[in-house]
Amino acid sequence: MPNLKALLIDNLLAKNYALATLSSEFWFQRQLRGRQPLLIYQMGKVGSTTLLDTLRPLLPQTQIYHLHVLSDAGIRQEDQNYYGGQPSLFSASRLPASKHLFESKFIRKQRARGLEGIKIITLFRDPIGREVSAFFQGNLPEAGFRQRLGDPVRVPGVVEDFWQGNEFEFALNWFDRELKAVFGFDVYGHAFPHEQGYGIYEQEGVGILVIKLEALNVCFRPALKAFLGVEVPALKPANVTKAKGYQELQTAFLHALNFSPEFLDEVYNSKYATHFYTEAERQAFRARWEK
Repeated sequence: MPNLKALLIDNLLAKNYALATLSSEFWFQRQLRGRQPLLIYQMGKVGSTTLLDTLRPLLPQTQIYHLHVLSDAGIRQEDQNYYGGQPSLFSASRLPASKHLFESKFIRKQRARGLEGIKIITLFRDPIGREVSAFFQGNLPEAGFRQRLGDPVRVPGVVEDFWQGNEFEFALNWFDRELKAVFGFDVYGHAFPHEQGYGIYEQEGVGILVIKLEALNVCFRPALKAFLGVEVPALKPANVTKAKGYQELQTAFLHALNFSPEFLDEVYNSKYATHFYTEAERQAFRARWEK
């Protein structure tokens, strides 16, 4: 039977931003005490949940945070997404969905207070693959979305929604707007080992591990051994069952989705793509999306 007291507290915190802020600050401080902070800090839909689920049981003395934004601009945008702007003390907190945002604000405060020993793991992937995955997985739980994809007449409308809500610009600029803005680390100023699939860097005492998602299964164990000094087992796949059983719907969506040569040029000639991927890798991505 659910704990009635816990349910009442959770309900109260979900309804009041001020209480949620005080409670989360206390709880996060308690969790962090005596532990090393590890930030899985990335743009989303890059395999970070798989990473999180694998690492948590292996690192009991490490406090792991799963974050998408830490910059002022990023936090303001998340406030806009959740609260329509700067939340008031009496706004609903939108917990538990907004937990990552409360964690972002907590880490920013701790960083300003001189938090030391931070390690960061971040990932990147083919930007078009990321956007398609984010759109499909994000909308799949909606019955109306599945119904529209099941009707050939309505599929073009789904494609139109994809183009109206896409975040290509967010992904292509994430490393500058987040990692560089917050920690002063310019990933583009350091060579990335393409064949190795990961790079380890340091910026003013902050350790940073950058992993290519397409190489994650191969480089995961040596990367974590080199970065954290831990032996890790095979990855625990996450977010796989969400699309299970819906391959036909995904095929219908991808069949209707077209990328112009000009758009593919823009994406795969970008600073992001040319830094992280070889010419052969970029051509392979293009071949996947060209019709």
